[in-house]
Order: sequence, then structure tokens, then C-alpha cells
Amino acid sequence: MILFPERMLARAALVAMAALAAVLRVFDPSETPWYPSCRLLQWTGFYCPGCGVTRMLGLLLHGYPTLAFEQNALAFVLLPVVLYLLARTAFNRRLPPRVHSAAVGACVVVALLFGVARNVVAQPWCRLAPGAACAVLR
Repeated sequence: MILFPERMLARAALVAMAALAAVLRVFDPSETPWYPSCRLLQWTGFYCPGCGVTRMLGLLLHGYPTLAFEQNALAFVLLPVVLYLLARTAFNRRLPPRVHSAAVGACVVVALLFGVARNVVAQPWCRLAPGAACAVLR
């Protein structure tokens, strides 16, 4: 069996994700100070599209899907898709699927729009901020 570079990379990514899941299961991100923090948030005060992903994964691994969704809704929705695509690439006997450049562009646009929307301070957009940290506006 010939291993294509895409398959080897996908298998390595799955192993790395399993190791990350083990670390997140043991060391809770909300209680452990050594996890990396978002530089964009520190420098500008704005949430990036990835803010809350570590806490989301930790909460998901501890069995709190609702709280996990509140940390980063986009990552929560995309996680099964990413895992499926990685597993399909790593273990499918046929050639790995090719990703169209338009799909990559669409993902970038969605991530940018999500990043902008989660920084809007008006309802309902502020609910996209990590932990839904918005006050009820009247």
C-alpha cells in the first residue's frame, strides 16, 4: 500500500489531536494558566475567530456541549467536519479528496465574518463572543 503525503499528514494530525484531547481532558483550560492566550485579544481587545477554541474543546471533552458551543460556535460546528475529512483522508483506500480553492476561500470569508460578528456589541451578535459575554440590551 502506497502512503500519500496527504495521508501521512492526516494521520499525524489525528495523532496530534488525540494527544491534545488527552492534555485538555487532564488539564482544564479555565483553571490552568499555561495555555496560550490570544495575542489579538491582548493587543486590541477584539476576539479573533479562534478565541475560545481551547476552552470549547475542554468543555466538550468534559461533557458540557452547551457551554462548549457558547465559547466558539463556529469551531463547535466545524469540528465534526474537520474530523471526518481528516479520517477520510487518513484511512480511505482511494486517493485523498481534493479541496477546491473556492471552498477554501469560502471558509476564510466565513471565518472573517464570524470574527467581525462576534465583536459587535449589539444583540444578537454579541452572543457569539466567548462565553456569550454580552449584557442584555434594552
